[in-house]
Amino acid sequence: MNTSQWANLGYAGQDLSPFEPILAWDNLATLTNYGRLCGILFITTAVLYCTFGVFSLPGALPLLLAAGVALLLRRAALRCMGDAASLVHYSRLLTGLFTTLIFLLGVYYDLIRHPDKINVLICLVILIQPLLFDSRPGFNLAVSASGLACVAVWELYLPDPQRLANLMSCFWAALLGLYLAWHKTRNMVGMLLYAQREKSAVEKETATQAAVSQIQPHFISNMLSTIQILFDADPAGAKDALGQFAEYMRVSTDAFEFNGPIAFQRELAHVRNYAALEQLRFGGKLRVEYNIEVEDFFLPALTLQPLVENAITHGIGNRHGGGTVTIATQADTDNWRITVQDDGCGVDTVSPDGLPPPKASGITSLANVRHRVESITKGRLYFNSKKNRGTTVTILLPRER
Repeated sequence: MNTSQWANLGYAGQDLSPFEPILAWDNLATLTNYGRLCGILFITTAVLYCTFGVFSLPGALPLLLAAGVALLLRRAALRCMGDAASLVHYSRLLTGLFTTLIFLLGVYYDLIRHPDKINVLICLVILIQPLLFDSRPGFNLAVSASGLACVAVWELYLPDPQRLANLMSCFWAALLGLYLAWHKTRNMVGMLLYAQREKSAVEKETATQAAVSQIQPHFISNMLSTIQILFDADPAGAKDALGQFAEYMRVSTDAFEFNGPIAFQRELAHVRNYAALEQLRFGGKLRVEYNIEVEDFFLPALTLQPLVENAITHGIGNRHGGGTVTIATQADTDNWRITVQDDGCGVDTVSPDGLPPPKASGITSLANVRHRVESITKGRLYFNSKKNRGTTVTILLPRER
């Protein structure tokens, strides 16, 4: 594993910055718990040691002082947890102060008060410090290196026969602490990455389900009525129409199974089926043209059909004399281009997000299509419309993802 992978917790190529606020909030929550625990523990220890004569009052003062600082840091952490803008900054500051406090306390009671004994306490402090909070490896390395440097300077300053043993013990404690801290934070980030992938998958599935749920009830009712009329005038045509309608419903409901891209040929066949059914209803009022230059690419399920449905229902269907819907595909240098154009009614206003205003018909389906195009294929959707002149919807899908 190289340096960059180590610094990125082994998740090469992953942007971990979105998780910083989550880790920061978790660290502040941990600090509130540790601050209260240490405050109670230090005060209780000082009182018991003084009571049983282990410490004199001056010897217990560092413990009481540390208890006060720990409780102050806990109070500060509670206040900072509500400040989203500075959450990461305050987390680093307060957790840094807390780990420094614990280290200084260990130095005082293990190195200053008992310099002639094996430094068990300071070894534990150096081991535990990196494990207190989730943080980047560089921060943990700086904390451990600073602690080791302080211990080394102190040990070299005192004539201690246990100097070499103390230094080696501290070194191994720091090394083990770094190893455990790295894996602890890595596991935390791993869980966040997993949750992010699960959320993305659910969003894609929900978007597809929303698209399927927009199969208009009035379209189903109109188709059944049209087929019913055909049974009297053209029984053979009615039979063919019923088969087309069954195939349309099957493909639409099967879209639940496709959370990723599907072949354009499959989507185009579904659109041809849908357009043929609508032409039964509108007759000569509706003309559909296909200018398909390329079709060997992929797109999210039910991307093209909602665009054609909007063009027919809200563009041509509301225009006296009918009109034409044109479906075209092209291959640009970087993108597959899909265009659905109609010469129908159009709209005269567009909302800030580039789609029809919220009260306009078809806004929900267009928003869902754009969301799935962006989230699944990293593509883009453009909407352009002129009142009484028609509407053009263009989708650009990257040729390489």
